Amino acid sequence: MSWRDHLPIHPAAELFPLMSKDELRELADDIGKHGLHEPITLDAEDLDRPSVLDGRNRLDALELLGRLKMPATGGIPYRRRLGTGDPYAYVISKNIHRRHLTSEQKRELIAKVLKARPEASDRQIAKQVKADHKTVGKARKRLVSRGEIPHVETRTDTKGRVQPAHRSRKKALNFEPIAQSVVEVAIEETDEERHRKECVALFQKVHDAQQERAQWLWPVCNAKRFYPLGPLSLLDTSEK
Repeated sequence: MSWRDHLPIHPAAELFPLMSKDELRELADDIGKHGLHEPITLDAEDLDRPSVLDGRNRLDALELLGRLKMPATGGIPYRRRLGTGDPYAYVISKNIHRRHLTSEQKRELIAKVLKARPEASDRQIAKQVKADHKTVGKARKRLVSRGEIPHVETRTDTKGRVQPAHRSRKKALNFEPIAQSVVEVAIEETDEERHRKECVALFQKVHDAQQERAQWLWPVCNAKRFYPLGPLSLLDTSEK
């Protein structure tokens, strides 16, 4: 009989794939030479029937060596994890650094975590599985479109806060009226500048022809909202 006949496997333990036969044989040989360094982790949420949370490959290697006694926990080091905290986060943290996952296996891991914890945010899952949050977002959209995971309105971020799944975008400001006003002002200023130059030129002509009559033109320019210091202040009327 296998240890699987005596110990149930926690769903979180299925996040990572089992070792291949060659890898399992290599692990068994290492345990045979150096012993079991990392104990098996049992989830003790159900005290009457604990489940394997971490250590399936080590149990298989011990069984391959013929060192596994029944019940499966007899004679092997193990630890009980009480029902506190997230078991999925625990399994990921225990395996993500010691397992070399291919790109396909990483995508499968992301999909499994999304199916188990759809309420977790893309960034939270990405941080746990050491992936980019955009990759997790694409996987989420694909699974939602297939109906494999539900669409959630809120998600839990990396700090444990519940946030809206989609933040409302701020309404874009319409700068068109402001831009139009700037253009109109620029045109108005351009017209006034041209008029000022025309007035100055006219003053110069009149001054050259009949200096005393230049005073008569002052009301004309004054009506156009130009206020120089004096009617002829723009001209040099000093005696040469």
